[in-house]
Amino acid sequence: MAKISMQLLNSEHKSWLEIDRSLKKVNGKNIPFGKYMQDKYAFKEKDLDNEPDTNMAMLIIIKNHVEEFK
Repeated sequence: MAKISMQLLNSEHKSWLEIDRSLKKVNGKNIPFGKYMQDKYAFKEKDLDNEPDTNMAMLIIIKNHVEEFK
């Protein structure tokens, strides 16, 4: 199972939010954050593909995939 750092998760979330805001300004449609992360990092987490709520997707990723690297 893929692992990422909390810093990387925060960076990805910030980037996704910027894309999401830009697309909304031009009436575009973005994919949910969970699906975005699932596609990018291959977490093999079925719940992420179908999770429309960004906060819930973040919690799933933190719980199952965030690891503090030293």
